[in-house]
Amino acid sequence: MASEIAVNLDQLAASVAGIVGAAHLRTGEHAEAHAIGAMTPHVVAVPGTAEEIAALLRVADEAGAAVVPWGGGTQQTLGAPPRRYDLAVSLRRLNAVIEYHPEDMTIAVEAGITLGDLDSVLAARGQMLPLDPPLRDRITLGGMLATNASGPHRNGYGTLRDFCIGLHAAYVDGTLAKAGGMVVKNVTGFDLMKMHLGALGTLGVVPRINLKVLPKPAAERSLVLQFEGPEPAFAAAAALAASQLRPMAIEFSSPTTTAAILSPLVGYLICVRCEGGEATVARQERDIRDLGATLGAMEIATVVGDEHERLWTSLADWNAIATLTAHTAVLKLTTLPTELLAAVAETVEEGRKYGLTVAVRASVGIGVAYLRVTGDASGEGLRRTLDAVQPRWPTLTVYGYDPAHAEGLPIWGIEPPTIAVMRDLKAAYDPRGTLNPGRFIGGI
Repeated sequence: MASEIAVNLDQLAASVAGIVGAAHLRTGEHAEAHAIGAMTPHVVAVPGTAEEIAALLRVADEAGAAVVPWGGGTQQTLGAPPRRYDLAVSLRRLNAVIEYHPEDMTIAVEAGITLGDLDSVLAARGQMLPLDPPLRDRITLGGMLATNASGPHRNGYGTLRDFCIGLHAAYVDGTLAKAGGMVVKNVTGFDLMKMHLGALGTLGVVPRINLKVLPKPAAERSLVLQFEGPEPAFAAAAALAASQLRPMAIEFSSPTTTAAILSPLVGYLICVRCEGGEATVARQERDIRDLGATLGAMEIATVVGDEHERLWTSLADWNAIATLTAHTAVLKLTTLPTELLAAVAETVEEGRKYGLTVAVRASVGIGVAYLRVTGDASGEGLRRTLDAVQPRWPTLTVYGYDPAHAEGLPIWGIEPPTIAVMRDLKAAYDPRGTLNPGRFIGGI
């Protein structure tokens, strides 16, 4: 078993220095920036090429050392804490644009580039990658792939899965593989892209990602609809999602969420993002106002310009787990859109029994909700809430947590029917459990 191997940490550091050079190795107090809770790696390596990543994984695997891939560090409390942690492999030097073909609307980037830097490159040519995960100026494309991070824009555009057309991956045997290419239609070979998406870096490390991109819309604006309670707000969001209006985002905000990030707005809100040509957006605004009034909206406001951007940045960043304070957790709930309100209401009510405050942000049209839980100094109330709710709503998971309360927390909820396939993939690609051991579902 990998967990029983005694790792020679000094030899590991020497081997790592031989691959990346002493200037790109960190130990001791200089490694503390890569801590996960109370766990700090013995060595931090900062490779400059995909080949160096592959060599690092091979050396670590042979030494029995546990590796945590590291991008922007914005989602390192996603999933369970690692069982072991000896080496962090940082991709911060791999932050370049490799190829860009604006006429074909495709781009290849190194996985350590941040979404904010990619935005700047694309915006100069009137293009965009329409994804809005939390902390876009810090999150890397590799981190987005590993965690399948998304935001409100998912309603209209999907996730990174819908834009990734190719990648390169490094594995623990020291090999490099590639899938896809630089064309939008590419269906040859085993789909490594889907395999690595959301796998938390437990199967390999991805140094390069190929993407398709889109033209930026000519016009954008938001409408904010206020309702007297969650039921009419969810009903309005469902009606908008089912309509022909095709808004790019439809977000519910509970009063606590609204007060925290959208002040001076108040109450139960549905925030709607419209994008397209000027005439299209103007028609969307008019029709959404009419529909909102029919469905009982108390107030309807239009938001444009800088306020429009601030609104959506605030909503996207609200569930950022890198900025969680002590005794705070973020839960993620995924259900059928028609069941989302019931699942959210049950979780909120159960939390109240233990004195918890549960604030909600929900993408109603796609059945995804994030619940920010506070007021739990011991973590016991969160455990009891999850124990009560997860049997009925097994897709309720802990998205981010206070590391002090991680032990024994049912982070992944109830194992899915596909767990056997997941274990087989782990055994095939990382048989010794070198990569992020224990982070994924079922302790993978």
